[in-house]
Amino acid sequence: MVIKQLQKTWLPSPIFPARFAILIILLLVVTGIIVDARPTLAQENTVNYTLTDLQGRDFSQSDVSGTSFAGADMYKANFRGANLQKTILTKGSFIQADLTGANLTDTFADRVSFYDANLTNAIFTDAMLSSSIFVKANITGADFSDAIIDRYQVKLMCDRASGVNPVTGVSTRASLGCPDRQVLPNKEITNPGESREPGTGSEKQAGLLQFLKNLFFAVPQK
Repeated sequence: MVIKQLQKTWLPSPIFPARFAILIILLLVVTGIIVDARPTLAQENTVNYTLTDLQGRDFSQSDVSGTSFAGADMYKANFRGANLQKTILTKGSFIQADLTGANLTDTFADRVSFYDANLTNAIFTDAMLSSSIFVKANITGADFSDAIIDRYQVKLMCDRASGVNPVTGVSTRASLGCPDRQVLPNKEITNPGESREPGTGSEKQAGLLQFLKNLFFAVPQK
């Protein structure tokens, strides 16, 4: 009888587990062991698209900054107005993709194919674009300020670069460091033996042509 009473006396109160649990939670919060859930919400956009098939996907106007598209196939994908800042695009394929007005500032985009892509008004400021291809890409109004691009690709793009970026106000040619275009005067002479333009230069040119004509086409005397 005494043993049973002692057992009942030492049994924990039903309230004790709840109090003990609250005490443990407060202790963990104070010591910092419980991790705040807010970082998880802040990383909702940090989706890993590495080596994925994204052909034809619609990312227009979306915020995918800080994500990885490394090695992904984005053939004909829609990135119009998308925020791609600080993304990793290494070895990605944007063939015929639409990146109109997209922000690719600080992107790591080495060995990326932008073949035949629409890069109208896109921003590539401070982007790493080494070994990337821009053949047949529409770069009207694109801003490549301080981006790292192969010289050969810059040369090819300068042949067709035009426009001014509506956001940064920088012209495409200036951002690529393209030389100023020089418009040569059209002085086509329809008749080599006759000058249609008055002036000393035209007369000398006509005289030189007449001299060469007499030199090569003169009939030898017997």
